[in-house]
Amino acid sequence: MAHFPKPFFRKPRGLWYVQIDGKQYNLGPDEKQAHERYHDLMRNRPREKADVSLALGVIDAFLEWAKENKAPRTYEWYLRHLQAFARSIPPLLSVGQLKKHHLTACLAAQAGLNSTTKNGLCRAVCRCFQWAENEEIILRSPFRRVEKPKHQRRTVVISAEEYAFIRSCFPAECIQDLLVTAWETGARPQEIVAVEARHFDAANARWVFPAEESKGKRFPRVVYLNEAALGITRRLAGLHPEGPLFRNSDGEPWNRHSIACVFGRLQIVTGYRKMKELGIATEKPPRFKRHAFADKAALAKARKEQQRRLYECRKEADKLARQHGTKYSLYHFRHSWATRALQRGVDPLTVSILLGHADPSTLAKVYAHLAQDPDYLRKAAKKATEG
Repeated sequence: MAHFPKPFFRKPRGLWYVQIDGKQYNLGPDEKQAHERYHDLMRNRPREKADVSLALGVIDAFLEWAKENKAPRTYEWYLRHLQAFARSIPPLLSVGQLKKHHLTACLAAQAGLNSTTKNGLCRAVCRCFQWAENEEIILRSPFRRVEKPKHQRRTVVISAEEYAFIRSCFPAECIQDLLVTAWETGARPQEIVAVEARHFDAANARWVFPAEESKGKRFPRVVYLNEAALGITRRLAGLHPEGPLFRNSDGEPWNRHSIACVFGRLQIVTGYRKMKELGIATEKPPRFKRHAFADKAALAKARKEQQRRLYECRKEADKLARQHGTKYSLYHFRHSWATRALQRGVDPLTVSILLGHADPSTLAKVYAHLAQDPDYLRKAAKKATEG
């Protein structure tokens, strides 16, 4: 399967590089410009035509198509899953020899993955070979009617008390802006990090993404703002008339990696809180006694060793805290917003429109957990019979 090189940074030289087809290219010191040059090199890279008689050739052909026709994150999703499948099959396996059991064996080998990730791997492989059949590259996909592992639905609903606690953990205004906007609008995380001043319709208190910038690229996406989200958007639009509105403490736009770091820290905080409740203590190194060292060289060496021990102890403690902590994500704020809206009596069609669903039936599939909420159903039944 084709190898896709990635840029790497050489700290001693302060420069970005990439190695393509055995040749190393200097991309310069600036990370953003380096990635732009990298993409230019990859676009102009001469490619050999994939041998579509082989299973790996079909995968390569599909990835080339996905790279040109899908969003970068979608392409990366396909690439990650298809590379995992490609590593599990013989390199010279023909399409005619490819059977369902090859996919089953690949899934069985992924012992560390949950059923949702395995479901994604199945969908990526099935989509790849179905595309090849539709394009008449192959006669028939070998993965028709494959039984996929069950996809686990997101069921985390953040309560008002949990939301207040999460906010209390992050006093920085840039993180507060991110959390409050997600809580008050129900917007997708990728919409929050992508919104710019040009998307802000102040007269109607909303963000408007054109169809080509929205999910699915079929319809414009409109996010309506309440007073809290409107105030934040007005302030940020004044600070950042160009580029993304939401930025971290370094002035850089938020992305999925920097947001994941925030919630990774939150998981550690909630873990330590839970460990305290359970009475779980972590081992600490003995107290450092500087007076025990008369020689300065020995003292410096001992201090360095103490710092190493402290680092290792903190590392182990953080690892234990992650195991006991609650794993949140920004998408849980959207999920919680929809749940609150439905519980407060907003009709499902309106909630679906505000969430930006192309298909209103998505609401029933994703928020079926409300069928297990007796208080919600009791109020709905009373409302249905009130004259």
